[in-house]
Amino acid sequence: MVSIRGATQLDSDTKSEMQEKVCELVSALFMRNGLQDDEIVHILFTITEDLKTYNPAAALRRDGYANIPLFSMLEPTIQGMLPRVIRVLVTVDKPRTTDIKHVYLYGAAELRPDLLQ
Repeated sequence: MVSIRGATQLDSDTKSEMQEKVCELVSALFMRNGLQDDEIVHILFTITEDLKTYNPAAALRRDGYANIPLFSMLEPTIQGMLPRVIRVLVTVDKPRTTDIKHVYLYGAAELRPDLLQ
């Protein structure tokens, strides 16, 4: 099994932007890594404490990902942390030798420049 990481940053805490950017992030992860739904073990999300209007797992379910286990958690609050960030960890049933492409969008790209390819 392998895990693929990613994150995105919202401009504002709205349901519509959460829906749009969560789906964009997961779609990019799937496309860049050639993932199929049946390879996904689960998808975990964390959100910063300033995101209160919508759950990223609910946003993804609404986009049709009803058969994949999804879970959301609150990111620990750290002084100076980037605001309005959604992080994702996708666990995939693929060999550890698989070439992984992590995805960091918008302002979240500054979180892990070492993982960007």
